[in-house]
Amino acid sequence: MLNEFTISIDIAKKSDYTGIQIYKKIPTIIKGSQLLDQKDMQVSSFGIIYMDMFQGLKYEDICDRILKIATLDQFLGRTDIILDGTGVGEAVVDGLRERKLKPYPIVFTNGNQVNEVYDKNSLVFGSGKGGFGSMNVLKQLNVPKKDMVDAAVLLLQQNRVKMGKFLKFKEEFLKQLSGFKGKINDKNNKRFEAETENLHDDLVACFLMFAWWQHYQEPREKEEIHDDFFEEKFETDFKLFS
Repeated sequence: MLNEFTISIDIAKKSDYTGIQIYKKIPTIIKGSQLLDQKDMQVSSFGIIYMDMFQGLKYEDICDRILKIATLDQFLGRTDIILDGTGVGEAVVDGLRERKLKPYPIVFTNGNQVNEVYDKNSLVFGSGKGGFGSMNVLKQLNVPKKDMVDAAVLLLQQNRVKMGKFLKFKEEFLKQLSGFKGKINDKNNKRFEAETENLHDDLVACFLMFAWWQHYQEPREKEEIHDDFFEEKFETDFKLFS
């Protein structure tokens, strides 16, 4: 099941921008109909309650910043942490695990199917001789970028993503979304990237990962959703460090 909160992080090189988004799950019950023999159905929309972009930080400092956010009282025990595990993201994944957090690395691929990669040599306390035993631990998720884009398009079409009126970096996120395009390469494969080199896609990457993650955790929620149900605007602005 998807947790109440999800922290989605796109890790960049020091010269580029790292992006962070925090999503809050907003479940709602849609009443069924006895006349039509329809049961009540729970669906969720998602409020983006926090966004940030920054550059120039060492990976250790990025880990400390994420730790500070993830261990706030409102997030403890109710939060998934997902991040781009591609390339430089691997160092941050290791740093977060050293800080006793449980990140789920998502590796962007150009393939056609999702692959769950497990670390078979992980030791877990509580089993085996000496109190430790081996256990398959999820190391990373290899996910086709097309699957992430499809999940993101579905959320947007169903109007299930909400942002507060005064949310920081809201305009930047919308600009990145509008400039994110699919291009056909010489192998007839579609690549998704920012339209120009001057346009960042850090926050879009956070959104793509979250969209796929909620679909991966709760795929049934995409079915039988009433589009007009989500017309109400999400106007809550969340002060993270207030």
